[in-house]
Amino acid sequence: MPHGLIGPREGSYRLRQLEPDNESQLLAVDFETTGLDLRNDRLRVCSFLPFMWNGPVGDASVVDLWAGSPVDASAFLEDVCRFVLVAHNAGFEVNGLISNGHWPTKRVHCTQVLAQLVLAGERGDAYQVYRSPGLAKCVRYFLGETLAKEEQTSEWSRPQLTQSQIDYAATDVEIIPPLFRRLVERIRADGTSDVARIESNAVPCVGWMSSMGMPFDQCAWDAATRTATDRLNDHFGELRRHLTDEILYAIEGQQTGLPFVNDDRAQQVLQSPAKMLQFFLAVGVPKSKLTVVKDDGSEALSTADAILANLDHPAAEALRNYRTYETTLEMFGGEWGKQSLADLKRNVAAPVRYGRVYPGWFQNSTEAGRFSSRRPNMQQLPNPKGHPMGTALRGAFRTGPGRTLVICDLSQIQLRIGAEISNDPTMIAAYANGDDIHSLTASRILGVPNPTAKDRTTAKALNFGLLFGAGWRTLQASARKEYGILFPDADAQAFRLAWLDTYPGIRRWHRETGALIERSKGGITTRTLANRARKSVAFYSAALNSPIQGTEADIVKTALGMIYARRDQAPQPPALSYSQPGWFPVAVIHDEIVLECAEDGAQEMADWLRAVMIEAGNRYLTKVPCDAEAKVRKGWA
Repeated sequence: MPHGLIGPREGSYRLRQLEPDNESQLLAVDFETTGLDLRNDRLRVCSFLPFMWNGPVGDASVVDLWAGSPVDASAFLEDVCRFVLVAHNAGFEVNGLISNGHWPTKRVHCTQVLAQLVLAGERGDAYQVYRSPGLAKCVRYFLGETLAKEEQTSEWSRPQLTQSQIDYAATDVEIIPPLFRRLVERIRADGTSDVARIESNAVPCVGWMSSMGMPFDQCAWDAATRTATDRLNDHFGELRRHLTDEILYAIEGQQTGLPFVNDDRAQQVLQSPAKMLQFFLAVGVPKSKLTVVKDDGSEALSTADAILANLDHPAAEALRNYRTYETTLEMFGGEWGKQSLADLKRNVAAPVRYGRVYPGWFQNSTEAGRFSSRRPNMQQLPNPKGHPMGTALRGAFRTGPGRTLVICDLSQIQLRIGAEISNDPTMIAAYANGDDIHSLTASRILGVPNPTAKDRTTAKALNFGLLFGAGWRTLQASARKEYGILFPDADAQAFRLAWLDTYPGIRRWHRETGALIERSKGGITTRTLANRARKSVAFYSAALNSPIQGTEADIVKTALGMIYARRDQAPQPPALSYSQPGWFPVAVIHDEIVLECAEDGAQEMADWLRAVMIEAGNRYLTKVPCDAEAKVRKGWA
């Protein structure tokens, strides 16, 4: 049956017949817009459908927001914000509401996020839906129905909408209640209801963050990538001195004297792991130094970074440096932040515009539950502490006059979670007493009563390198890569055993997890401290990583939900636009939350954010206290 189209005044009348304060009352919503840049494009249609948790479902209403005055449209959107909302990719709906000046006041359930919660770790068809959880795919997988999406990219700015567009808008919102109910059934069966609440509470903050963007200096970014290009060329020059013509002839299997050796040919050799293996063997590196043990227990030769980090040969360091800058430029040079031709055809705005960058934030698209971002990828921007370009690249994210960033990260959170999960008595006692865990490790393993800064750095390499069950060779590689420390073979083996003796609870947890993996047929299900599930985990390292990284994500998302719910309690007022005074979230990077605020009162904002993150952590950490560090900086670096 064809659906009708109503104006915003009629939409408000229908909403006001409902009871938004009734906890069982839900409102499915879906926006159709003239484009995906909701700061500049316009909302055209809002479809809504009221339904109850376990009760009746109402009728869909399709509201043409252009059919009345701007005041009528604004009043209607304000009425929408009074309800508990349910939407697919709900961050987009929140972005639309906030970009038009309205705060959602209650929880927002996102069926896309909940679908990924349900499917995390599953394989086969479920994995394909998890990776690309569009509404049509989720409906087909969970409900067995086909949902037409042809009108999604139709012209929504036309003066008169077609009947096909109106029916499409109604159908999209009518499918939300059955999909939501099916997902709730699965969530309850999995025992992840608490995690679902964490995710839903975080959705409004993520939509707010998506709406605001992050301050960005394009000139500083371009200067950083030019520096990376220069350094890439410098390291290629170093490698070219080792890749002599004779060695290149030998690798290529051709006779010397043929006129084919040049820099382009050397570049081709660098891009071939097999040929670089031949190079290192040709210069006398033993096969044992190039051997890696794969997950199935077999051995293979490799020039991976973990192998190169342990080679005492100048070409190995030059190749590592070359690859570092090559990868940096591949990820962050050239087209980073630019609008592609495909984006232009789909009316997708450039990620960088008007002095800000607008990443796509995805709060549940990694199986462990951590955030990811795309177009552009913010999660993998290098850290200044561990990457030669980290300071230059992150330094491009900086505020203008009168504004600043508040950057807060959870302190040693993975070690704290590891102590809690493993019930390790030594770690628990150290954190409970406020002891420095790195100094403790240094004094116990290095035998120094008063550890120096260098001793603490060595201890950091051990604590962070061994938490997830690394062997001694992996410890060697991570210590050299992350901290510039070269452990001889004997020291790496001895330190690993001494560390496990120092923290017997961690060793027991490692052994029990390994035994579970060995006994399992299709993998195990891991759980975080909040009971987040990751299914079909078949690898030892993932079985150790997932509960720790997932709990870290649970804490951060809990903090985001608290930040949004308490936005009016912050020292500065929350802002609906980056041009307004006040504060707003701009980024979530693993265990770090970044806000932008006015410089005046920024330290009070930092103290407030730190307190919120600590409170969120202490909801799950019961044996060790959570801690966080907040800084006020003009730039992200």
